[in-house]
Order: sequence, then structure tokens, then C-alpha cells
Amino acid sequence: MKKIIKRTVVGLLVLLFGLILILVPSSIQSSDQLKNVESTISLSSMVESGLQNATVGTNGLSTEITINSKQFNQLLKPFLTDNQNQELLESAYSIEGDKLRLQLPIKILGVDSKLDLRFHAAYENHTLRFDLASSRLGNLPVPKAIVASILQNRLKDQSSNLAMEQETILVSLPESQFKITGLNIQDNTAKVKLTMNVSGLLGQ
Repeated sequence: MKKIIKRTVVGLLVLLFGLILILVPSSIQSSDQLKNVESTISLSSMVESGLQNATVGTNGLSTEITINSKQFNQLLKPFLTDNQNQELLESAYSIEGDKLRLQLPIKILGVDSKLDLRFHAAYENHTLRFDLASSRLGNLPVPKAIVASILQNRLKDQSSNLAMEQETILVSLPESQFKITGLNIQDNTAKVKLTMNVSGLLGQ
């Protein structure tokens, strides 16, 4: 009986290890890594283009800009470069459907893999909120709580602008003449509503 139990346990361990070897190994294409993205636009240039369709209200000028994955990466790169955030620069970012996708490189027992994460995004009080919606290690689904713990350990020393609360990444944005009043992600794009007071515009 003991031999049967022992063989069963060994068999299960071998099966589990085999599944890990099949499902966990994964990598991020070099061309998709943020560090290899060529940044040719800025938020100011995008807002300037958006002013063509701006409206004037009690809060100043209001406009909406649409950001796709390529533009998002170009806007994100200078921010992370200034913070010397090498690990996040080696990650890949995209807007897919109504979520933001983050592919973060990681090693498991010396095997190259990646955390493949999807977030819901929101904005309030000069802070971007990214709420973890789903998580995978390679092709293997993993509990969000485990991923949140990994992210918290990785982000705590990266930048004073980054923080982790439970399953939410918080990004504090620097002061700007533009005020974000709305953020909505759908159909592979992010729509950002901005306002700017007239005195700020005249000061340019």
C-alpha cells in the first residue's frame, strides 16, 4: 500500500513538474519591450493637436485625446526612463479591448517566463489606478493575490511615484498645466478628457 501511495505521489509530482515546464516558459519579444520603443511624441504635442476640437467652459478649455498602444508606449517611456526604472523598461505594454496589458519578465527556477497581466484603469486626484483584472505566469493562470505580492516587492524600491495597494498599482502624476477629468479605455484605445485654464494657455 505504501509503495502505491509513494508511486502516486511521485507520479503527481512528475506530472506537475511537466505541466510547469510546458505552461510556464515564455518570453517577451525584444521589439515589444518599452526600452526599444522610439519616443517621437509628447503629451503636450498630442494636447496641442486636440485643441483644434476644444470647447470653452467655466473651467477653461476642454478637449479629448485618443491614445492607442503605440502612442501610450511613447508617452510612458520618458516617464519610466526619468525614474531609471530598468525592470519596467524591459516590460511590454499594450491597450487591448477595455484593459491595459502588462508583460513583465520573470525567472522561475532559472527558466525565463513572464507575468502576463491585465488591468482596469481609472484616474482620480492626480493618480492613475490600475486594478488587476487577471494574471498568468506564462500560460498558467495564477491567483491575483500572489501576483500582487510579487509586484509589491518589485515596485517598492523602484520609484516614489509608484505604489501598490492590495491588487491596485497607483501612479502619481507630476503637476501639469493639463488637468485630467476623465479616462475611458475601450476598443483598444484610451480616451482621455483634459481641461486647461485660459491663463495657462496664454502663458505658453
